Amino acid sequence: FSLCSFFSWAYCFSFFSFTAIVFPIGYGFDSFIHKATESHLAEFGTITPKPFYYIGQYVLVLFFSHAFSLPLELVDTFLVPVLAALLIPLAWYGASVCMIKNPRHALFPLVGLFLLPLDSFIVTTPQSLANLWIFLTILASVHALSIPETTKWFQNLIPIFLGTMSAILIHPIAGIPIFFYTSFLAIPPLTTKRLLRRLLFWILFLFGTIMLPASFLLNAIKTGQGFHLNISNIIPTTLIQSLHLDIFFQNRFNPLLDFVYLVGENRMLILFLLCGFAWILYRKELS
Repeated sequence: FSLCSFFSWAYCFSFFSFTAIVFPIGYGFDSFIHKATESHLAEFGTITPKPFYYIGQYVLVLFFSHAFSLPLELVDTFLVPVLAALLIPLAWYGASVCMIKNPRHALFPLVGLFLLPLDSFIVTTPQSLANLWIFLTILASVHALSIPETTKWFQNLIPIFLGTMSAILIHPIAGIPIFFYTSFLAIPPLTTKRLLRRLLFWILFLFGTIMLPASFLLNAIKTGQGFHLNISNIIPTTLIQSLHLDIFFQNRFNPLLDFVYLVGENRMLILFLLCGFAWILYRKELS
C-alpha cells in the first residue's frame, strides 16, 4: 500500500504542479486577481468591497502563510495542487475499499486516476478549490451509500457535511449543487414511511432545479447588471450543437489524435452515458 500510495502521490503532484513549474509568473487570469486580493488582505487586514464569495480560499492561504512563515504567493500557487495530490488518492482509495471490500484489491482502481480530467486542480482559484472539495465530498459519500440503513446514518454524513460547507464558503455557485446532493443523502432512512421520503425527495428536486438559476438572477439584480435571458440558447437545435456530435464524423487521418479529440470534446456526454449505465446496473440496490 505504501508503495502504491507513494507513486499515486508522486504522479498527482507532478501532474498538478506542472503549470506552476512551467509558468512561474502565473497561469490564467483569475489567479492574478486572487493573489492581489490576498496580498492586500495580508497587508491591510481588510478590503472593500468585501469578497464574501471567495473568503474560504483567502482564509486558507493567509492561515498557511502566517502560521508557517511561508511566502503568500508560494502558498497560493501550490495550495490546490498539493491538497489535490495528497487528498484525491486517499479519498479514491477509501471509496474503492467501500465498494470492493478488499483493501488489497482496492489498490488497482488507483490506476483510474490516470483517466480522470484533473485539469481543474492545476491552478489555485476559488472555483478549483471548491471543485476539489466537491470531488472529495462525492468520494466520501460512497461510504454512506454502501452501508445498510442504520440509526447511525447521520454520523456517516458528518464528513459530507463538512465538505459541503467548505465548498459553499469557498465558492457559493459551486457549493449550491453539492448542497442539494448532500440534502438528498440526508433524507432520513424512514423505511416504513416511503410517502414522506418521496415527498422530501421531490421537494428537494424542485428547489434544486431552480436554485442555481435563481442565484444567478439574484446576483445580477444585486449587482445592477439586469436580467438577460437568451431563449435561443435553450432551443433543441442549439442544445444538440453543444454536444459536438459532429466530432464523430471528423477525420484528421491520425487515429490517436482523432480518439483524443473524440473523448475530449464529448467528456460530458460520455460521463452521462457512464452514469446511466451504472444506474441501470445498480438501480435495484439504490431503490
